Amino acid sequence: MSKCVTVLVSVIASLALPARAQTLPDGPGKEATVRVCSQCHELARSVSLHQDFAGWQATMQKMVALGATASPEDFEAILNYLAKNYPAAEPPKLEINTARPIDIEAALTVRHSQALAFVAWRDKHGPIRSLDELKNAPGIDFAKFESHRERIVFN
Repeated sequence: MSKCVTVLVSVIASLALPARAQTLPDGPGKEATVRVCSQCHELARSVSLHQDFAGWQATMQKMVALGATASPEDFEAILNYLAKNYPAAEPPKLEINTARPIDIEAALTVRHSQALAFVAWRDKHGPIRSLDELKNAPGIDFAKFESHRERIVFN
């Protein structure tokens, strides 16, 4: 009975392929993505994640462990398609002059004590206009802040 259900799902998926295929961007791997991923769940669910290459690879390994089947070439095409068309979202910017300690800790991967030290320094000295102002601030690992310079905005 299980094999009949699998065949039925494959037939239904292949009949609906043209309509569902239009919801995804064109490119190499699209057809394989539609064919393989729609066997178990809706395509919108398949592509709802936005991950880097390693994240998509881990998701696909999980799907294989749950029973997804396809050729190695199809899996490679799907992986490349998903990584290209549904990449990880860029992390949000951190408004350094209004950020709470917990936000600073999470966004800049600094210890809680450093985030608290920064907020205390900011409260005492006022808003900062550049990271260079933090070079001599006590209790702050300037290198950690500087390594995340692209995520910091000065409002």
